[in-house]
Amino acid sequence: MIRNRLTKQFFLQDPISCAKLLLGKKFIVNDKSLIITETEGYLGPEDLASHARFGKTTRTDPLFHAGGILYVFVVYGLHYCTNFVMGEENQPGAVLLRAGKTEEGILVKGPGKFSAYLGIDKTYNYTDIVTNPNCYIFDAPPAKNIQKGERIGVGYAKQWAHKLYRFWII
Repeated sequence: MIRNRLTKQFFLQDPISCAKLLLGKKFIVNDKSLIITETEGYLGPEDLASHARFGKTTRTDPLFHAGGILYVFVVYGLHYCTNFVMGEENQPGAVLLRAGKTEEGILVKGPGKFSAYLGIDKTYNYTDIVTNPNCYIFDAPPAKNIQKGERIGVGYAKQWAHKLYRFWII
């Protein structure tokens, strides 16, 4: 058991609260890590910006599992985007990881670059980040000076595009 890693209970919370709580925490994948500096929260089928809006499909199946696993999807056929599944089983929610900092303080900005830096691809879909010894979140004190704004790239989502569900720290 790795000490100070986030527990299953953390991932059963709502994705908007957790999007803020994840800021400043360290995401470790094999021999690389990033301190999470920007996230976006996505709710269930009612959230028109969420992939869950179309219900359970082959692509969105991970979202309908209990929180604590990864949901990895491809955007533009090129870039992998990493999400932490949040909430109880069959109550889909997720937190998209948008940016992070290396131990040396280098900013890795953009969900595709975030995933690429950590070596995450589609094979990480469904990875259990609670029990996996090589892919997990190391806890840290709550971040301060959290900023919030509209999510990026979801203009199609009507009123949901204007929700302040994107969070970042400077």
